Amino acid sequence: MSNVVNKAEAMRGLHVEEEVDDRDYTIAPPKADPAMFHGLVGEVAEAATIGREPNRSSVALAYLTWLSAAAGRHHFIAVGDQTHPLLINGLHVGRSMVAAKGESWALVKRIRRAVGEMMDGDPVHGTDDDGAVITPELFAGRVHSGGLSTGEGLAAQVHDGYMVGKTEHAPINDKRLLIIEAEFAKVLEQGKREGNTLSPIIRDLFDGGSIQPATKSASVWATEPHVVIHGAITPHELRARMDATAAFNGLMNRFLVIFAERTCLVPFPEPTPDEVVRRLAVQSRDVIKFARGDYPRTKYTAPITLSDEAREMYRDAYPDLRRRDGSTPIITSLLERRAPITMRLAGLFAMTDQTAVIGPAHMRAALAWSRFHRESVAYVFGHDITQRIESSKRDGQKQKILEGIPAGRWMTRTFIQRDVFAKRITSKELTAALDDLLADGLLEQRERPKQNGIGNLKEYSRPAQDAQHAQDRNAASFAPMRNSAQDAQQGRSGPESSPHVAHVAQRCADAETRTRAGVAHDAHVAHGADGNDDEVVI
Repeated sequence: MSNVVNKAEAMRGLHVEEEVDDRDYTIAPPKADPAMFHGLVGEVAEAATIGREPNRSSVALAYLTWLSAAAGRHHFIAVGDQTHPLLINGLHVGRSMVAAKGESWALVKRIRRAVGEMMDGDPVHGTDDDGAVITPELFAGRVHSGGLSTGEGLAAQVHDGYMVGKTEHAPINDKRLLIIEAEFAKVLEQGKREGNTLSPIIRDLFDGGSIQPATKSASVWATEPHVVIHGAITPHELRARMDATAAFNGLMNRFLVIFAERTCLVPFPEPTPDEVVRRLAVQSRDVIKFARGDYPRTKYTAPITLSDEAREMYRDAYPDLRRRDGSTPIITSLLERRAPITMRLAGLFAMTDQTAVIGPAHMRAALAWSRFHRESVAYVFGHDITQRIESSKRDGQKQKILEGIPAGRWMTRTFIQRDVFAKRITSKELTAALDDLLADGLLEQRERPKQNGIGNLKEYSRPAQDAQHAQDRNAASFAPMRNSAQDAQQGRSGPESSPHVAHVAQRCADAETRTRAGVAHDAHVAHGADGNDDEVVI
């Protein structure tokens, strides 16, 4: 009898636990969207993985970063007053001996070598009589394998010329450089050292800047270098070595981070046939020839534009690309530059088709990579169950706030806590939810004097111009990350598409008008007749 009672109590306990939280917080590794492998990028990835172990996503990333470095700065993308070079930093994350990081580069290196044989002649570096390095101009740019330690050392790879004693080192005119850092953990460690300039220089290079140290003793400068970094690291090393500075100072969100590991075991893989390598090399040569133009003699000469359809696709996706993820602070920070990375990817895919017009297929590929980037970051950094549970709970609270505030009405914090949540939310939780909604532009805040004349009262409302679309936008913001192959096949841009998008531009354009109207409205607002000021709802 006691056994029956114990079993019943156990079943009741299990049932109660499931009622408390029956959501599944496991995270599956990201799955590649077929749209990611457009054109030549897909051909290289397929050739490298047929009958071999590397993951096609990691091969494609290696090829994209190489093309990004070889493209130089002849073509560019103008976004407002910003000029974006076709520069993509890549970071391949995967477990040791499982990710096949080195193998992901094998075919790309063969293609690069074949291109060099066609175009460069003898690419061996030499020295002059004084021992200064003579760096020939290589058709596809130079590659430096590892060893990043200081910003000054990086500058020496693409310098403007400098003197050591009486020895003059001639400037390097072709400043295209791909750095393959197989031990990216070392870069993260170097960034922690006091006075090390590597991290800020990498950030400046991504933005199209120059290496110009402010110290008088630093004599090595590099004007407008085109430096691309491709790193590899294990998930454990990335989580352990990446401190708060690297996570939040903008270093890591300047990398296209992907998680990719081998998907099969092949004990005796055959090499890619020479004729396939040569065909891919010829195609790559033609792409680089088109992309680099007359670089380094010309820089930022050929603008890349968008077709009407590609422009609409990017406009629809833009709110999601700019959306703060909110899962954890680290995930949010690492995804903050998805928009410029996506646009640069689209431009790079256009280059592979030897056109300066981004078409729908190029934008679809770039958006697919952006989703893979987002899902990879979520997978690598999303295993803190406590943070994810808190984030999920906060998402529900934010949605409830938006649903509980009628369009065009101003509500006090007390009203939200009492009437929307029936006092089932702590002050700390409410503050965090309101902060997020204000930061995302889903709520507005105003202040007015209290009735007793002591202090001000804060009130909250949904933005007037698109209050009717707040729930649509909110649903899109909280949409779970998912594989988007079906969306890509149907020509949609994935979970970022929602009915509210067309109103975002209008909201931005009318922001000043709305603010003035709000101020005028505040002047005519009547105070509550009786009771606590905090309970007044307008």
